[in-house]
Amino acid sequence: MRTETRASPSVQVAVKAFSAVHSNNYARFFNVVKKATYLQAAILHRYFGQVRKQAIQTMARAYTTTKGTSIPLQDIIRTLQFSSITETNTFCAELMISTKPNNIELYRTESYEPEGSMSVFRSGLVSSKMADRSLGAIIAHGRAPSDQLHQPISSFDADGRYVGKYSALLDSPDVVEQPQRDSQDLSQEVISKLEAAGISNMMVKLVTKQLLLEITGEMVVQVSQEVIRATDLVKASTEVAHEVLQQHVEAEVMTICGEVIREELLSKQRHLE
Repeated sequence: MRTETRASPSVQVAVKAFSAVHSNNYARFFNVVKKATYLQAAILHRYFGQVRKQAIQTMARAYTTTKGTSIPLQDIIRTLQFSSITETNTFCAELMISTKPNNIELYRTESYEPEGSMSVFRSGLVSSKMADRSLGAIIAHGRAPSDQLHQPISSFDADGRYVGKYSALLDSPDVVEQPQRDSQDLSQEVISKLEAAGISNMMVKLVTKQLLLEITGEMVVQVSQEVIRATDLVKASTEVAHEVLQQHVEAEVMTICGEVIREELLSKQRHLE
């Protein structure tokens, strides 16, 4: 990864959050969330349950004795950034934590593992970062989203005749190509000559219909070939993109994670020295 990319604010937030979760440092994790943007905090919100569970397990090992210990409920709400008493009580019930009106009871012998998936609540910490802005404005980075309506384009005239080309459909032209008058005049001239030569009107209609079918068939073949080529290009580009992701992006992610873990281990070593 390039130095400027790794040093960017978004990547730094991701590295700090990963390091905090990996080291079970719940206080550092929620400090990262407090300093993050709304979109960054919304992504980190999916890890709240995991971090809170690990925090309870850490507290049970660090603060309890053989008889257990009581921790004020308000301290748990403040430290683990719960938004309400209801959310806190639900969390404690899912981890089977003993609760009292103003305290929770932790025991060293308990594992505090949920039996199923944990409930997810709306986070007041994350919601507060919207600051009266709409989600669209946040995603657009403050720019007003475009409200321009799509203008439909037709490749057929009022009589249902095809007047455009497949390339014109891809380019979405603002003006529909009008049928050429030269072809129509030529058809009328041919019909007039056939009638003057004594050919019946029915024969003229049959010849005209056959000519129309041949021209339409050729146009359908041309359009079909271009559509098939475009489909093949999309399929080939998708396969190439998938291969690039597998070969390069996964290796890059593993390299970054390895570097972060090594840096964390070196930091702990220096702290111990």
